[in-house]
Amino acid sequence: MRLALIVAMDRNRCIGIGNALPWRLPGDLQYFKRMTSGKAIIMGRTTYDSLGRPLPNRTNVVITRNPDWEGPIGTRVVHSLEAAVALAEAVAVVNAQDEALVIGGAEVYAQVLPLVSRMYITEVETSVDGDAFFPAFDPAGWQEVSRERHHDEASDLHYSFVVYDRPAG
Repeated sequence: MRLALIVAMDRNRCIGIGNALPWRLPGDLQYFKRMTSGKAIIMGRTTYDSLGRPLPNRTNVVITRNPDWEGPIGTRVVHSLEAAVALAEAVAVVNAQDEALVIGGAEVYAQVLPLVSRMYITEVETSVDGDAFFPAFDPAGWQEVSRERHHDEASDLHYSFVVYDRPAG
């Protein structure tokens, strides 16, 4: 099973502001749904809180340091990244999926970046004043597999769906 992450970020790696996305891009939301449907998704509790509910047609794995937090029906609560990855791997095997995806937030991305072998990054061609950022990474350690450029008419934002793989070895 491949462990991957999916994220949308601006030119400065901003991914959020006030526990929300800094833009509204319906095409990116559709891409996110297409890439994550039927799979295990791993997220931090703050990201879960921003969603407000478990995402349908996915196994929602929520990482929290709070031993008393119990997620609602439709979530699987764990207390470490290691436990989240192990659970996602088990779910992938049972559901015959080849991939589990980390969906945020910033702290979870920073912890998981050394472990993932694929990144689905929506590069939004803008700069916003946010408060949550994707960790810096060395592009030399990744191979760009595909790039699809898009334009959102309503916001006049250009963005690209970019897939990066970590070379084996």
